[in-house]
Amino acid sequence: MQSVISQMLLARHKLRKIDALKYIVIHRTLGETVEESLAEFCKTEKYDAGWYTGGLYPYHFFVDPVGVVTQCLPISRIGPAALRTLNETGIHVAAAGDFRKRPPTPPQEAALTELVASLSTCYNDVLDIIGHTERANLAALKNSKDPSKVCPGKFLDLVKLRWDVYRNLSNLCELAPSDGLRRAGIVV
Repeated sequence: MQSVISQMLLARHKLRKIDALKYIVIHRTLGETVEESLAEFCKTEKYDAGWYTGGLYPYHFFVDPVGVVTQCLPISRIGPAALRTLNETGIHVAAAGDFRKRPPTPPQEAALTELVASLSTCYNDVLDIIGHTERANLAALKNSKDPSKVCPGKFLDLVKLRWDVYRNLSNLCELAPSDGLRRAGIVV
């Protein structure tokens, strides 16, 4: 099943240069499982999830409520998951749930933190962690009558996530060579 999904997902996703990565973009998504989430992006009627992405699955990683992380797209592929400026430069991580209404589960939050910390240390520079709509026109979002535009939502605390990732980075880099310390922003 997973290989069929992978082949279907990769058929139309464009390649990108890994050097272009600058961000880890955090999203909320419909569906409690990868399969349910994928089904939402197969719907392409106007204003359905797939309408915005051309029917392409947009996330590189999916974190379910019990803390299981699934890689859905290779990082070398562009996921059409966010503002156009973030698609080519972002690794898109979706957590299952509506964080406008409830917080992530503790196992989900722990898995998200570990995943984002691991992704942050894989590249020459530490990647910025941003919410999907943090870089959008905030005035337009605040004045919008459509609360679904806020992503990931107020109950997924991005400040706490960044802090937890930073603490995790420090732990990861204590055993790393000096180039790992430089990636984490620690001068050696």
